[in-house]
Amino acid sequence: MLEQIISKVIAHRAGIMLGGAAVGVVATAILAAKDSSKHHMEVEFKVMDLEDDITVPEEDREAIENFEMSVPDAYQKYVSKKERAIIFAKSYWRTGMAMAVTFGLMVLSHHTMVKEIAATSAALGIMTSKYKELDATLKERYPEAHKKIHKIIDERNARKELSNKELIKKETYDGRQRYYDPWSKQIFYATDAQIKEAECTVNESMANMGNVSKHLRNNPSSQIF
Repeated sequence: MLEQIISKVIAHRAGIMLGGAAVGVVATAILAAKDSSKHHMEVEFKVMDLEDDITVPEEDREAIENFEMSVPDAYQKYVSKKERAIIFAKSYWRTGMAMAVTFGLMVLSHHTMVKEIAATSAALGIMTSKYKELDATLKERYPEAHKKIHKIIDERNARKELSNKELIKKETYDGRQRYYDPWSKQIFYATDAQIKEAECTVNESMANMGNVSKHLRNNPSSQIF
């Protein structure tokens, strides 16, 4: 059980790391908002301490005390850059850690995805090469079986690729056109004349009887499948 969990985690590690990075972005934004309030309070406390600091001129202390000097001005003027850096680091250390982890997860996720894409491309190239070799061998040794297999593959691909809105003509096959009818989910081969005749038959049946399926059952020659 544990081995299965570990193998799944390893197989989806890029997506897991990318999801962790997304969570980290949200967490960083939340922590930044909280730490910003914390930093603002630390700055105000530091400026309040300046009111009792004898190194600050008395008139400036009175200005600070009477709110005549703004907190940012007093902070910039009388608190050294070193102290400001320390206060900033103490206030925003959680945001910095979250940002570093988030960035690390994003880089690791990108690196893992690039490696996985390269490995997948290499494996796909090898498989394609081997398939071509096997197909060539099959065509050389068993041409009829090769033809039937490719016909089945083409029909399956046509059902997946073709639109379901109208009768679609795909390509020529043995002098006839290959069509796919999405309503019946059938692939059939017919000439343009047969298609026109079938359209006329359907239109006539709808006008006269309003029941196309009944008419086709009673007149098998109208069917071109």
